[in-house]
Formats: sequence, C-alpha cells, structure tokens
Amino acid sequence: MNKWIIKFLTGAHQGAEIPLKDGDYKIGCADTDDLTLTDAALVAHHFTLHLNETSAEISLPKESNPIFIGDNATKPRNHEQDNNERYLVIFPQIISVGTLKMVIGLKTENWQNVSLPDINFKQETDTTDNHSISNTSINKDDKNRNKTIKNSIYTGLFITLALASIMIFKEDQNDKKEDIIYITQAPKWEQVKGTFKSDYLIFNENEHGAEIKGRLRNQSDLTQLKTIMELANIQAKIDIIIDENLKQLLYQKLSSLKEDSINVVLGENPGELIVQGTTNKSEQLKNIINTEKESNTDILNIINNTELENQVSIPRNIRMGLNVRSVNIGRTPYFITDDGQKFVNGSTLLSGLIIDDINTQYIQLKKGEEIYLHQLGAN
Repeated sequence: MNKWIIKFLTGAHQGAEIPLKDGDYKIGCADTDDLTLTDAALVAHHFTLHLNETSAEISLPKESNPIFIGDNATKPRNHEQDNNERYLVIFPQIISVGTLKMVIGLKTENWQNVSLPDINFKQETDTTDNHSISNTSINKDDKNRNKTIKNSIYTGLFITLALASIMIFKEDQNDKKEDIIYITQAPKWEQVKGTFKSDYLIFNENEHGAEIKGRLRNQSDLTQLKTIMELANIQAKIDIIIDENLKQLLYQKLSSLKEDSINVVLGENPGELIVQGTTNKSEQLKNIINTEKESNTDILNIINNTELENQVSIPRNIRMGLNVRSVNIGRTPYFITDDGQKFVNGSTLLSGLIIDDINTQYIQLKKGEEIYLHQLGAN
C-alpha cells in the first residue's frame, strides 16, 4: 500500500507528488534508478531513500555529491565509513540537492503546511567545500571586506540560479518531455475505476493534462462517475459517449416510419442497439439503420430484430367441437361442457390443444406456436 509521499518543491518536477510504498529507492538521473528525475542538480544514483513502517532515511553512495537535510549537510561515504550509514529525515524537513528541494513524509502528515522557505544561500555555497567553518579570528576591516565579498558572491549566485532555472525550463519545453507530475492522479483513478466497476473507461495523462474517455450506459452512470471523481479530488477532462443518447437518436430517426410497434433497446455490449417490433416497411427500416451505422461512428452495432407484420401468427377462430354449457370467472376460471366435464387453465383436450385462457368472450387454446380462439356464443 502506498503510504508515503515525496513532494517536489522546486526543480524540473515542481509540484509533483509521488506515492511510495515501504522499501528502498535509488534516486537520480539515470534510467537504472528506481525514480528517474530530469533535474540538472542530480547525478546517476545520487542517493538512496529508505522507507519503513515509521521512518524515512537517506544514504549516499561513495563519492556522491553531498545533500542537505534541513540545515544539516550529509557527506558521502569514503572507504573507511560504514557502508550502512544513514541519515534520518523528519517531516517536514526539506531535502536539498543544489536547487532541487523536496519533502518526504507519510500520507497522514499535515501536508497543507508544507511550503518552501527563503533560499539559504549559505547552504548552497557550503556544498562546494568541506562544510567546515574556520575559527580563525579576523579584524574588523577583514570582516567588512569579507562581508562585501560574500554579498557579491550571493548576488552572483542568485543570478546564476535564476538563469539556470530559466534554461532548465526552456530545455523541458523544447524537449516536450512528460513531466512526472502527471502520474500523481493514477493511483486515485485506479480506486475510482474499482469503485465504479466499468471496463469501458480509459484514463490518460500527458503534458496537456488528464482526460477520461470511453462510454457509459446512461446519464445516471455519468452523474455517479462525476460524483466519485469529485470525492477523490481527480481533475480531468471527461469525454464520454452515452449509449442511451444514441438509442434516443436512432428511435427519432425510425419514428419517420410511423410504426408504433417499433422500439429501440440497448444491447448487452457497449455501443450496441437492438431494433424490435413488427413492420410492413422493412426496406425503409433497413435503409435508416444502414445510414445511421455509416454516419454515426459512436454506434458500434445495430441489430435488426423486427418482423414483418404479415408473418406474425394471428389467432384463428375455430369450433373444436366444444359444447360449452357454462363459464365461471373467479379466482380459478373454468368452464363446463354439456357432458358435465370441467376444464381449467392448463388442461389438455383430446385434440392436443392446451387451454391457455378462459374469459366470458372466448376460450384461448394453444398448440405449439399456434394460437386458436373458441368464440363463446358463436354458431
């Protein structure tokens, strides 16, 4: 489970928040690093981040450039140092590598209070020496001269940092590399997709932002998706096809046939519509369906399940030798013949016909798919 967050406050990936699990991560600018950053301040395998249940630590490989944790400088290992030497990082201490600054902490921390303080130029210049401060006493004139030199160094360094930031920004813009910030919503989207239970949505992120594409069955599904996205704080453009809208559009086109029995329903597959009912205008109906298939690419398939009206079985009036004496329409309808026999719904006559319905006007009988009516009172 991702319970840690590393947030970049400056540099090429400023604003990115990357969720991490417990474990060890090599961080640097090489493709072989676990977390590869395109920041000019980093070298290959610049440092290793160690995350466990409750704490975060940093270790440096041999002869690596030093980094700062808060105001404290770390030093690379030499051959005499312990290979397992680590530096504890306590939230919200800022980790500094040149102009690159980041914060690591648990998701449960108060991230709203994390901000970038004013740049400590002394901290930046100290990375180029052995971080020791001379205790040699100097006179007042020397102090003033050193102060002037320091101010000049700070001013020059500030200009250099500003120019470097501009150059890095331009380089990123020209290369059009995908910024790491666009992976920050992916874990949230996986949770939304699992909650919404839809296999027909795709979540894309690139340098232009995030977008959700696909199709849903009806408008209520879209409303539910938007609600879940809002709760998960996912910012993305929505480009969704609603199958219910396609169904209504096709139904309007078919209404020109003026066939009241024709209906359109959604199929089992996404983008699939089914036309049902009976019609005497089958050719016109086929033309409308084919035209809609060609002109509307959002419709993936239209199934024509209509039947010709003259092919639909019509109940036939018959006299099957039934001499009905009386009919009783109660909780269990039945009729009695002249010879005293009693028949209820579901009974089978000697002819093989099954009694399907009993009412005061007729008795309906079935044999297979055929339907027959025995009109009561007919001669």
